[in-house]
Amino acid sequence: MLINSPAHAGKGYATEALRAYLSTYFANVPSPTISGGLGFDYVQAETDADNIASQKVLLKCGFQLVETLANAFDSPTLGLRDTLVYKIARPGMTLESLGQVERPVRLLEIMGRAGPGKLGYGEVEKVEDEFVPPVQ
Repeated sequence: MLINSPAHAGKGYATEALRAYLSTYFANVPSPTISGGLGFDYVQAETDADNIASQKVLLKCGFQLVETLANAFDSPTLGLRDTLVYKIARPGMTLESLGQVERPVRLLEIMGRAGPGKLGYGEVEKVEDEFVPPVQ
């Protein structure tokens, strides 16, 4: 989903569209856990580590950051880029129960801390605190 026009960015259109999509998706795609057949119990989204707007949309919709893929995308104009992987479980399920995350990861939202021995923006820190899934 791309909102390229500055006239439309920041107005909540992408968040509204994604919420509508997720609701429709989970209502129409069967759960293999429940039906024993084909289907999906989670949705995965990937975004560039520097794409803050897309990250905010995903978080507002209840997605959880689960992985950072270093140098996973070779942009023709920007070179190798890190990719953030977000997932959201079907309502009534958790990513943990589906085996989709080992433990939660938290994006460090601090810029300018990059350097030897320091985490910079776009990197993740593994945390051991108890995960509380977002309210759906």
